[in-house]
Amino acid sequence: MRSAVFLLLKRDIAGSLRSRWLLGFVFSFAAMGASFAYLGALGLSQVGFRAYSAAVAGIINLNLYVVPLAAVVSSSLSLVSERERGTMEFLLSLPIAKWELVLSRLCAGVLSLTAAIAMGYGLASWALWLFLSETDLWVYLSMLWASVLLAFSFAGIGTLISSLTRSRFAALALALGAWIGLVMVYEVVLMAAVILLGLDASTVIALMVLNPVQASRLMMVQSVDPTMSFLGEFGVLLIRELGGYLQPVLVASQLAVGLVCTLLALISFERAEL
Repeated sequence: MRSAVFLLLKRDIAGSLRSRWLLGFVFSFAAMGASFAYLGALGLSQVGFRAYSAAVAGIINLNLYVVPLAAVVSSSLSLVSERERGTMEFLLSLPIAKWELVLSRLCAGVLSLTAAIAMGYGLASWALWLFLSETDLWVYLSMLWASVLLAFSFAGIGTLISSLTRSRFAALALALGAWIGLVMVYEVVLMAAVILLGLDASTVIALMVLNPVQASRLMMVQSVDPTMSFLGEFGVLLIRELGGYLQPVLVASQLAVGLVCTLLALISFERAEL
């Protein structure tokens, strides 16, 4: 039974790594990341990459838009594609359980995305090695960890969507809706709620941390500026309220979103009729 699961995981990873979107993601990510950092470093002189610049904002926003989109779209099509191709029955005829199939597709997606992000950052870092100090380059590469966590969160969301839908069109529509809602709409709604409802600081912090996109944003900002001065008074408030617990809370938030969505996907797929 274990050999069947291993072969299934091997097949899923190989299929993900051969996909054209993955190669396009790697090279576009590397090109844009290197361009943002290079242009920013040109104007920073001796201050270093850690100084706030358009380059830092560009790289962070690149992560927050591209990584969730790639993760949620690819994972949302993982199970539903097998249904539409008619291969789901064959896979489940093997000596594997439904939950093993779900976890295999999730792990393959996360591993392939991690490889793509690592290669993208790696290719960009080779270009940056020529004009950034080791400390500044380490700050740049430290964003990789936040990107992988963000990818895991959205891969869990996509897997849940894939377990609930019956067609690739429906899965893709829901995936894009989740991406737009969490990446674009959530922050606007939160700002409106703060203005109209007068939310206190603790509530605002909790609502930001619950969103994996905002949690990843805060992780990346802190990797560049440990004092969170980039965020003004809100950054000072974050440090005062959470202090040394800020990074663990942000990591736990993203892991929790991915794990809860994966658990719900397992329950949904186990009860679903093929």
